[in-house]
Amino acid sequence: MKCAKCGAELKKGCLYCSVCGHEAQIVSDYNVLEDDYLRSLLKDGEGEKNPQEKEPEPKKTKKKKKSHLALIVCCCLIITGAAVGIAVKLYIDNKNANSYDYQIEMAEKELVDRNYENALRYYKTALALQPDDIKVREAMAEIYTSQKEYDSALVLYMEILQLDKNNKEAYQHLISIYDERGDYESILSLKEVKSGLKLKTTITDTNGKEVTSNITAVSEETVKQPLTITNPILWNGKENPYLYNVSVELYDGDKVIDKVTQKTGFRYFHVDPEKGFFLNGKYLNLYGFCRHEDVKGKGSALQQEDYDKDISLIKEVGATAMRLAHYPHAEPMYDLCDQNGIILWTEIPMCGPGGYAYTGYLHNKGFEDNARQSLKELVYQKFNHPSICFSMSY
Repeated sequence: MKCAKCGAELKKGCLYCSVCGHEAQIVSDYNVLEDDYLRSLLKDGEGEKNPQEKEPEPKKTKKKKKSHLALIVCCCLIITGAAVGIAVKLYIDNKNANSYDYQIEMAEKELVDRNYENALRYYKTALALQPDDIKVREAMAEIYTSQKEYDSALVLYMEILQLDKNNKEAYQHLISIYDERGDYESILSLKEVKSGLKLKTTITDTNGKEVTSNITAVSEETVKQPLTITNPILWNGKENPYLYNVSVELYDGDKVIDKVTQKTGFRYFHVDPEKGFFLNGKYLNLYGFCRHEDVKGKGSALQQEDYDKDISLIKEVGATAMRLAHYPHAEPMYDLCDQNGIILWTEIPMCGPGGYAYTGYLHNKGFEDNARQSLKELVYQKFNHPSICFSMSY
């Protein structure tokens, strides 16, 4: 292609003649390209520019916006990534903190530092994660025993025996705790409280020798007075039905205004569904009678000689246990069983329709509420009798 003015050869895509600077039209094989189109080619950088024409300044605004946008996006990605990383770390740390192994590790560290309260807290969490764990219960029981919190230790050892009835160590710990201490609690209930009242409880052995005593000022309508006997002699059935004497006195100043004296004994027991009844950690075979409270010609109006005759017959045949059917019996029979080491099953008179054509238990809310209240009252009335090991509704 040649310039229309000077005839100089034009380079392909050139808008101006490089010799004379004349603006020319270029004819292609397809069409005549107008000046505007060629200028557009120049703007895209495909044509050769006129050396005499000033090059327009580049627009920087768009590039800045793009660079700023890219920076913002980059920062957002960095922040998001960091946040995700922190969240993942927190999740992992929280997961580890809630793990069983972590709780055991922390409990052992607290034990080394003798922080028993914190150790128990970690053990309790571990036990919540693995409810059937015997080792955790053993560790907790040891802490409670060392702190002389015997009730909590006893509960844990009982739970261990429920999980593993052949656990000899748990049996030995139970026996050692009961051998080491015996707890007694006097409970006083008053309608009105006046100043100057005192509650005194005295426990003596079989020979009348004082074992322990306590005096407590009465400041409320209900008073609970704890006492502890070190190395008590256990009530051990027919082998040794040992009883302590308990005297509770209410003083108004220096004057005794009320007094109650009872005998009681200390023992523990459990029932294994496969091995039977255990008294103070030792197996005891239970066999004996069901007893109704009546005598020919007297009905239920029994005298002391009638109770004495019944207990002599029970001892004569070698019985170890007795069921008092189907209602609470008179106090003399409970006293005689305490003194002679007979294991008792006592009941409240809550039966179904009865008769030999037994039709079963009547499901009635009023009946059930009455049964619960009656059984609760039976337990409160008789809980100082060591011979009673079972209280229930028939």
